Amino acid sequence: MFPEIVRQTQTAAHGVPLMVSTVKIAPQYYDTVIFNDSEERSASHLTFAGMTVDQTNIRNITREAAMETHRAALDAIGVASRPGEK
Repeated sequence: MFPEIVRQTQTAAHGVPLMVSTVKIAPQYYDTVIFNDSEERSASHLTFAGMTVDQTNIRNITREAAMETHRAALDAIGVASRPGEK
């Protein structure tokens, strides 16, 4: 049954809690989004791996591609969260 949560990972950037969420919407339709998981919206303008928090979704047609997008988002957030790295 759809939608189906494939993976949700809580993380943070610049002290703001975020969630990377990948959901299967339909057969061959996976969406990955970065959500601002805080009550304030201070991170809504930040962009990681081509995704603007709370605004951009990336669509993939396979689970493998969707998981790669999910990992890329987490990697981008992780790099942004470490001082001195870009």
